[in-house]
Amino acid sequence: MKYQLFIRPLFTLTSDGPQSDQYEWAVYSPDNQLTGYGRDHRQDIEQWLTDQDIPAVSVIGLLPTIDVTYCSARIPGRVNQATLNQALPYAVEDQLAQPVETLHIAHGARQADVYPVAVIDRYRMGEWIEVMGDWENGEIEALIPDASLLPVTESGWSAVITNDQIIARYQDQLWISLPASELSVFAMTLQSTQEHDTNEASAKIPLRYWCIPPDAEHTLAQTEFPEFIAPEGDPEAPTSLTTWLAENYQKHRGAPINLCQKAFSVSSANRSNWRIWRPLGIAAALWLAVEAGINMGMGIHHHQAAEKINAETMAIYHQFFPEDTRSGPDNLQRVIKGQLRVAGPQTSNTSFIDLMRVTGEAHKQALKSGSDLTLRSISYNEQRGELIVDLRGGGYRQLAQFRDEVASSGLDADIGSVINNPEGTDGRLTVKGEL
Repeated sequence: MKYQLFIRPLFTLTSDGPQSDQYEWAVYSPDNQLTGYGRDHRQDIEQWLTDQDIPAVSVIGLLPTIDVTYCSARIPGRVNQATLNQALPYAVEDQLAQPVETLHIAHGARQADVYPVAVIDRYRMGEWIEVMGDWENGEIEALIPDASLLPVTESGWSAVITNDQIIARYQDQLWISLPASELSVFAMTLQSTQEHDTNEASAKIPLRYWCIPPDAEHTLAQTEFPEFIAPEGDPEAPTSLTTWLAENYQKHRGAPINLCQKAFSVSSANRSNWRIWRPLGIAAALWLAVEAGINMGMGIHHHQAAEKINAETMAIYHQFFPEDTRSGPDNLQRVIKGQLRVAGPQTSNTSFIDLMRVTGEAHKQALKSGSDLTLRSISYNEQRGELIVDLRGGGYRQLAQFRDEVASSGLDADIGSVINNPEGTDGRLTVKGEL
């Protein structure tokens, strides 16, 4: 058995990506003994594992509940996994505000005829896989919503309160995550969960809570709970939230749901090779930048802008290819094309090259037709074989024309997340498929 590394991100994901790479972490030996814990940046955690001569770990990520929705699906009778995967979206779609085709749906262990279900946006799930995966010392084993690891309080609430957040669950029916400053909102949530006759002692609903660190309990003193709630602090004093959740996982407390299912199931065979592709990916992105620079330079009014782009492009290129002193703005496009052709046959990941090539050619055609379409960022999800491009244009029509140009090659191209703002119209193009 391997060591287990539990990681809980101390950052959020934004449109610009993660704002940090700091985690609260805990490592357990194969016999479930706590070996180390702390709050560190990713490279420091990897260095600690190396210093401790721990050759390989199974990584278990604890996702913030705010990104995950809990619901349940009643599916009578016993069904096989394939049938269950097909039935779940239809069983829960009435409980969700977002179209099920844009969501990733995972389930927990069956209880009678009911399956507990965790739902997360497919794109957000892909982001978490990319951010929390691909460790030098190990691979992802599971991604679990943190609230699902709280012990279940029979006919009542369980909550953990820290200095900055509240995580709570109501039996197997509801998960909540709020800033600690909004404890009063949590109290209002308790009020709305059930109507009670407070004159009856039997109507009391237990609220079992843990404070990490113990002095976080002072926030409770400032909150007035509904009369039918019976708060009860647990004397257990966990070392940290992550170690406590990890111990709950190992001791089978709570009802955790592993989000790494179906398209996001993770195995050693599916580990990303993106690291070895990073320089080539940057080179391919630079190819698109060169295309934009050349086309901008065609007009006299854009000559200075083209010169600036060429200089910036060469500076970035030399960061990754410092030994190449012969390439310049005039031949960089040809050089990068040659590098792509050479690299392509040496790897089985040719779909990335194809997607980049088609997208680049479509962008070139858009610029030639007078479009002011810009490619703001490019990312590639190897697991799903998807190229994701953030675009900005003069309107939705430009984005749609670009999508149609890409799709004309035989690939699947979709535009999503369209937002109008003063600078233009932003959208996200997803390209996948086989040529």
